[in-house]
Amino acid sequence: MHRVGLFLLAGVLLVAPFSYADEDEQPMIIKTVSGKVNKTDWVGSTMIVRWFQPNGNYDEISVKINKKTSIYKGGDPLSFAAINIWDDVNVKYYDDPKDFGPLMAVAINVVSH
Repeated sequence: MHRVGLFLLAGVLLVAPFSYADEDEQPMIIKTVSGKVNKTDWVGSTMIVRWFQPNGNYDEISVKINKKTSIYKGGDPLSFAAINIWDDVNVKYYDDPKDFGPLMAVAINVVSH
Protein backbone atom coordinates (compact mmCIF):
# COMPACT_ATOMS: atom_id res chain seq x y z
CA MET A 1 0.00 0.00 0.00
CA HIS A 2 2.90 2.32 0.77
CA ARG A 3 4.32 1.80 -2.73
CA VAL A 4 1.00 2.72 -4.36
CA GLY A 5 0.90 6.01 -2.44
CA LEU A 6 4.47 6.85 -3.42
CA PHE A 7 3.73 5.95 -7.05
CA LEU A 8 0.67 8.25 -7.09
CA LEU A 9 2.61 11.08 -5.46
CA ALA A 10 5.44 10.73 -8.00
CA GLY A 11 2.90 10.78 -10.84
CA VAL A 12 1.30 13.97 -9.55
CA LEU A 13 4.67 15.67 -9.16
CA LEU A 14 5.68 14.72 -12.70
CA VAL A 15 2.41 15.85 -14.30
CA ALA A 16 1.90 19.10 -12.32
CA PRO A 17 4.49 21.21 -14.18
CA PHE A 18 3.01 20.23 -17.52
CA SER A 19 -0.58 21.02 -16.56
CA TYR A 20 0.30 24.74 -16.35
CA ALA A 21 1.96 24.66 -19.77
CA ASP A 22 -1.15 23.16 -21.32
CA GLU A 23 -3.32 26.13 -20.33
CA ASP A 24 -4.42 28.29 -23.22
CA GLU A 25 -1.93 31.08 -23.76
CA GLN A 26 -3.75 34.34 -24.36
CA PRO A 27 -2.09 36.50 -27.01
CA MET A 28 -1.02 39.97 -25.94
CA ILE A 29 -3.33 42.54 -27.48
CA ILE A 30 -1.32 45.55 -28.60
CA LYS A 31 -3.12 48.89 -28.25
CA THR A 32 -2.03 52.35 -29.38
CA VAL A 33 -2.50 55.74 -27.78
CA SER A 34 -1.50 59.11 -29.25
CA GLY A 35 -1.06 62.08 -26.96
CA LYS A 36 1.34 64.28 -25.05
CA VAL A 37 3.85 63.21 -22.42
CA ASN A 38 2.56 64.49 -19.09
CA LYS A 39 5.24 63.01 -16.81
CA THR A 40 8.37 60.87 -17.04
CA ASP A 41 10.00 58.93 -14.24
CA TRP A 42 13.46 57.81 -15.32
CA VAL A 43 14.17 56.01 -12.05
CA GLY A 44 10.91 54.05 -12.15
CA SER A 45 11.03 53.75 -15.97
CA THR A 46 7.46 54.96 -16.38
CA MET A 47 5.76 57.60 -18.47
CA ILE A 48 2.30 59.16 -18.31
CA VAL A 49 0.66 60.06 -21.62
CA ARG A 50 -2.34 62.40 -21.77
CA TRP A 51 -4.72 62.41 -24.70
CA PHE A 52 -7.84 64.42 -25.43
CA GLN A 53 -11.16 62.80 -26.13
CA PRO A 54 -13.61 64.12 -28.76
CA ASN A 55 -15.79 65.68 -26.04
CA GLY A 56 -12.87 67.88 -24.86
CA ASN A 57 -12.06 65.88 -21.74
CA TYR A 58 -8.72 64.17 -21.37
CA ASP A 59 -7.57 60.81 -20.11
CA GLU A 60 -4.17 59.55 -19.00
CA ILE A 61 -2.33 56.27 -19.24
CA SER A 62 0.81 55.18 -17.41
CA VAL A 63 3.18 52.81 -19.20
CA LYS A 64 6.32 51.01 -18.08
CA ILE A 65 9.42 51.20 -20.27
CA ASN A 66 11.94 48.34 -20.29
CA LYS A 67 14.96 47.21 -22.33
CA LYS A 68 12.72 45.77 -25.04
CA THR A 69 10.80 49.02 -25.60
CA SER A 70 11.85 50.61 -28.89
CA ILE A 71 11.93 54.40 -28.86
CA TYR A 72 12.23 56.38 -32.09
CA LYS A 73 11.92 59.90 -33.45
CA GLY A 74 11.76 60.27 -37.21
CA GLY A 75 13.02 56.72 -37.68
CA ASP A 76 16.13 57.32 -35.55
CA PRO A 77 16.63 55.58 -32.18
CA LEU A 78 16.12 57.77 -29.14
CA SER A 79 16.82 57.22 -25.45
CA PHE A 80 14.05 57.36 -22.85
CA ALA A 81 15.90 60.25 -21.18
CA ALA A 82 15.55 62.33 -24.38
CA ILE A 83 11.75 62.36 -24.16
CA ASN A 84 10.49 65.70 -22.83
CA ILE A 85 7.30 66.78 -21.12
CA TRP A 86 4.61 67.76 -23.69
CA ASP A 87 6.28 65.84 -26.54
CA ASP A 88 3.70 64.39 -28.91
CA VAL A 89 4.01 60.60 -28.88
CA ASN A 90 2.40 57.46 -30.27
CA VAL A 91 2.71 54.60 -27.78
CA LYS A 92 2.06 50.94 -28.49
CA TYR A 93 1.43 48.99 -25.29
CA TYR A 94 -0.12 45.84 -23.86
CA ASP A 95 -1.66 44.71 -20.59
CA ASP A 96 -0.33 41.33 -19.47
CA PRO A 97 -3.31 39.47 -17.96
CA LYS A 98 -0.95 37.30 -15.89
CA ASP A 99 0.79 40.31 -14.35
CA PHE A 100 -0.78 42.81 -11.97
CA GLY A 101 1.91 45.34 -12.84
CA PRO A 102 1.67 48.39 -15.08
CA LEU A 103 0.91 48.47 -18.77
CA MET A 104 4.04 47.66 -20.78
CA ALA A 105 5.21 49.92 -23.61
CA VAL A 106 6.30 48.02 -26.71
CA ALA A 107 7.20 51.02 -28.87
CA ILE A 108 7.26 54.79 -28.50
CA ASN A 109 7.39 57.08 -31.51
CA VAL A 110 8.15 60.70 -30.62
CA VAL A 111 6.33 62.86 -33.16
CA SER A 112 7.67 66.26 -32.01
CA HIS A 113 10.04 67.81 -29.47
